[in-house]
Amino acid sequence: LLEKSGLPAGRPSGTILNGADTKFFNTEGKALWNGTEKLKIVTHHWSANLNKGHDAYEQLDALLSEPRHRDLFEFTYIGSVPPGIFYKNTKLIAPLFGRELAQELKRHHVYITASRNDPGPNHPTEAAQCGLPLLYINSGALPEYCQGFGIEFSVPALETALQAMRRDYKKYTDALKTYPLSADRTATQYYEFFKELIAQPHPATPARKFSSACFKLY
Repeated sequence: LLEKSGLPAGRPSGTILNGADTKFFNTEGKALWNGTEKLKIVTHHWSANLNKGHDAYEQLDALLSEPRHRDLFEFTYIGSVPPGIFYKNTKLIAPLFGRELAQELKRHHVYITASRNDPGPNHPTEAAQCGLPLLYINSGALPEYCQGFGIEFSVPALETALQAMRRDYKKYTDALKTYPLSADRTATQYYEFFKELIAQPHPATPARKFSSACFKLY
């Protein structure tokens, strides 16, 4: 797609992954699951697009209709809900961001995302930096952001993944202590990449002088 848009071929520079702002998204005040209470599951999406994973969230909502699941789990959806989607057993919260979002995420134990074809998702990094193990599907870049820090699932097998998360919760909370994706890391990688571009202009273009002041990260 990039080549079709005119980007020269054959010059890969690696991948710079997004990261969460740890000023807000951190484990300070995080609720930890005690192993016996309900496992509190949460997700958040600003967009109301169906591709954010509502087939999985509807499946979870349906499971919570059954006492054997309702006694073990609860689910909160933060964000916008598409027209025609009605949740019966899910707590709905209007979209949040920044400090308020982080505080709400920390009230939960596990994060779920079934977002489709997401090329650079921020939502799992925000949850992971808050110490929430991840339930995620294999779509888009989700495995790059989630693998090793939770459980990959398919929608038909969601129930199995939920039970596995109850069993292995501590394993993944321990792993999250080394979760690497922060906004500082992302900004540093962009800065180093820009410096490399300035120092080594493309051989197919005339040499040009650039000032580092041309690039300012906010």
